[in-house]
Amino acid sequence: MGGGGHGGSEPKTLMEKITSKDEYLVLSTYAGVATIVFLSKLFKSNKEEPKQEAAPAKSDGGIPSVDSPEFENWIAVEGNFEKLMSQMDSA
Repeated sequence: MGGGGHGGSEPKTLMEKITSKDEYLVLSTYAGVATIVFLSKLFKSNKEEPKQEAAPAKSDGGIPSVDSPEFENWIAVEGNFEKLMSQMDSA
């Protein structure tokens, strides 16, 4: 008898070689996904998200934002701390 002893013919194309075994198919799928992720991160734009500014202080006599510079002066006034606590209790 002639021949190498295995049942089928040798795969001829690259796709036949890749899909000839399940392990090769899984590895090629992982490699394809990894390539897509790598390229998407490589060409991702470096746009920075705009930073949110602190809310401006209320000019209508209300409680200013905690982040505003006016808050320190406002909280130092007698009675304003209680006003702040009562507003927090009702919220």
